[in-house]
Amino acid sequence: MAGANSPRDSVLENSVERLVLQQELASLISQYSFTWDGKDAPAFAELFTEDCVYEIWRSGGAKATRELKGRAVVRDFAVESFSIRLADRQTRHYQTNTVFIDVTDTVVQARTMVVVLHAHATDKSLKVAFTGTYEDEFRRTLVGWRISKRIIRLDT
Repeated sequence: MAGANSPRDSVLENSVERLVLQQELASLISQYSFTWDGKDAPAFAELFTEDCVYEIWRSGGAKATRELKGRAVVRDFAVESFSIRLADRQTRHYQTNTVFIDVTDTVVQARTMVVVLHAHATDKSLKVAFTGTYEDEFRRTLVGWRISKRIIRLDT
């Protein structure tokens, strides 16, 4: 049986800490979906660090089709998207298969598969808008974990 300060205890403690961290980040990934799908631009922007990077890449693209830098720019993008491009539709994000790649006490990198569906005001049936992956970097801040970088890689 392992003692109170045995190496096994340290491994178990680190494992539990890692699981708690992964659950916190999984919750942040879910909040991304709920705030976007709820068209809540201020709450959406608060998920990001002040100096965040947000990029969208098409499959095989040589450069990002959209590149945003900074929380205020991300918020403005969300406001514009909700009032113009997505005004006549409801989005639904389904994120799955998150893999945590590099985990430290202050920065975590992860990848998540995503399917986004749209239901238009005139046709309530859900249709696939896009599929792809999110490549994320999360950073611990004074107010908790935030997304410091999100690269959306579209399958099409």
